[in-house]
Amino acid sequence: MGRPRDAEDTFAAAARAFDGGAVRTHALYLVRQADAQWRQGHHEEACGTAHQALDLTDQISSQRTTAPLQDLVATMDSHLGLAAVKDLRERVATLC
Repeated sequence: MGRPRDAEDTFAAAARAFDGGAVRTHALYLVRQADAQWRQGHHEEACGTAHQALDLTDQISSQRTTAPLQDLVATMDSHLGLAAVKDLRERVATLC
């Protein structure tokens, strides 16, 4: 999209549209929302949103969902000193 703020709003609205079904798709929208938050410098918020995606991912077994989470965590390497990033990295590492 090239506009992280607009992307965040779009993905947040899409994530809110789910009613408990389509867990994989819901998790994917949350990962995309977290990525948009990260790109805006909202690091703590991005980690929180990624944790929400992980909560959903715990309900299913899907490489389609875990791969984007692993990709997101890889982009966080420059902020390894943040506790939220460390916690998220540790949790994502358990998916492998």
